[in-house]
Amino acid sequence: MTPRESIREQMTHEEIIRNYRQAKNKKRQIQILADMNHTTKQAIRELLREAGVPLPAPGPQPPVSSGPPVSSPQSGTNTALTRSVHLIELVERGTSAAEIAEVLGVSYGQALTWVARLCVLCEEYIAATEGDVPV
Repeated sequence: MTPRESIREQMTHEEIIRNYRQAKNKKRQIQILADMNHTTKQAIRELLREAGVPLPAPGPQPPVSSGPPVSSPQSGTNTALTRSVHLIELVERGTSAAEIAEVLGVSYGQALTWVARLCVLCEEYIAATEGDVPV
């Protein structure tokens, strides 16, 4: 299977390339595109390479945070859980990523990443409850 074939058709190849070219932070956009298309960063990089798109130089990758750490119940605050519940409520209401970013006080890219991860988790949950194996 070629890298192009391994990308599930969430976005067309042209849309992926255009989206990447328009991104301000190209390194982060590769992960966002991988999440949105249920594939790996390597598959996105390979697709872009095949299209002749220049890629950023590889460097040390900082760990991607899925949000602030969950506080202990004794502390009385549970920021990550509260934020996650709020994110789910916003997505259920059809709120745009730009609005989610504003409401949660994060960047647009971070909001997209959180929404993409939420979608993946929902798909995995649905597949598990139906007895299917996630793609």
